[in-house]
Amino acid sequence: MIAVLNFNAYYARFRRVLARQKKRMKHSEDNYLYYFMFVARLEKSINAELFQLPEFLCLQDTEFHEVLELAKRAKQTVKS
Repeated sequence: MIAVLNFNAYYARFRRVLARQKKRMKHSEDNYLYYFMFVARLEKSINAELFQLPEFLCLQDTEFHEVLELAKRAKQTVKS
């Protein structure tokens, strides 16, 4: 699992790897599948909190940077 201290580093590395991908989604709206991959590798406690957020239900309608903001909110909740 990804350590809380390396949260932003994980996001940056994930974005770099995603940008290097040779085969892209046919429709850009389908990129939300990658968001679930990003979320799946977060710490279990952050995952559990993230799934509780009402915005998570609309994940396929968000941008990737919004997923990061949701994950940061979940991390802050877990830390408090």
